[in-house]
Amino acid sequence: MYRRRFIRAHRAIAVALMFLLLLSLAAVGGYARNQRQAFNDSPVPSVTPTLVDTPPQTQQRQDQVIFLPLVARPAAREEVPGPGPAAPVIIQQSPAMGEELPPDGTIELIFDRAMDQDSVAAALKVYAQPTETGDGITTAQQTPIDGQISWSDERTVQFQPDGALPRASTYRLLLDDQARAADGQTLGSIYDMDLITSGYLHISQVIPAPESRDIARDTVITVIFDRPVVPLRVVEDQTNLPHPLSFEPALTGSGMWVNTSIYTFQPDQRLAANTTYTVQVDPNLQDVQGNPLQPGIDGDANATSWSFTTLLPPEVTVEGVVPTADATLVELTPRIEVALNQPVDHHSAVASFQLQTANGQPVDGSIAVRDTHLFSHPRRNWHLTSSIKSSLRPG
Repeated sequence: MYRRRFIRAHRAIAVALMFLLLLSLAAVGGYARNQRQAFNDSPVPSVTPTLVDTPPQTQQRQDQVIFLPLVARPAAREEVPGPGPAAPVIIQQSPAMGEELPPDGTIELIFDRAMDQDSVAAALKVYAQPTETGDGITTAQQTPIDGQISWSDERTVQFQPDGALPRASTYRLLLDDQARAADGQTLGSIYDMDLITSGYLHISQVIPAPESRDIARDTVITVIFDRPVVPLRVVEDQTNLPHPLSFEPALTGSGMWVNTSIYTFQPDQRLAANTTYTVQVDPNLQDVQGNPLQPGIDGDANATSWSFTTLLPPEVTVEGVVPTADATLVELTPRIEVALNQPVDHHSAVASFQLQTANGQPVDGSIAVRDTHLFSHPRRNWHLTSSIKSSLRPG
């Protein structure tokens, strides 16, 4: 019974607290609505402009402060002059940078616009560059070289020297800044151009070296030039290419251009032993640009040929003989075979081989040489109980 009373009391208290909370929330909401309505219903003050009659400044009292409006005045614009007409420009030259001028070649300049031809002709000069003579004295041509100026069109000027220029020489072209275009604009700066005339074809290296000795008999003879002599093509296509070497004693073999400037010659047979060969380079040879060959090989300024000497042959020794020495019961027509330590020349082997009887009479027979072996067959049967001696003479 007490438990039930306790529960009822707690419920009554909770209901009362909830009612008080709702009354408080309702009061706060009403107050907020009243304040918002009062703000919306309040009149907005207005400002009415009033015209004030301001007396002249001279009649104002000294202790009265007058505020005058500040008016921004635009600054005066500074006139910047625009770019003037551009100066004429050389857009192409011939020969180009890094190229050589043929001795009888033409110098050409191309401008970006039509030019005043008289002013260009007066401004264009070509001078020889200072050169050093053999005694160490430097010389220079102070006056321009003579030549003719022509125009292929209104933008292209050409200078042709009156005569062929020396090979491997340097020159300098100057175009003064007073040269002007047809529109009156001057060049603006001096145009400076260095030139070098075409040189010569030279022999850079030869193999075997000049005056060398003990050269292998199977060597490949090689000559190397400093400029392209033949056009670039595949190794297999050697048709119509020059073969610039000749030999003394004469050699047969195959020549080949390994590239545009290296030529090799492979003899068909081994070179003769202990023999001096002379190799001649064609003195009329030219490179692909038509520049002629200048003599000179390994310090010899006048040489177009060189020599080398092959190895002395090693001593020929007999490695074996069939039939062997002191052999008995040999056939009446045996094949005699002599094994040597190296291949031998057929003619020298035939001349050196001998077959003799015991009393020194020669035995007639055929002789053949195959690589390192010598073979002999008697033409007739030997006599029974004959003693035959074979020998090789030195040389």
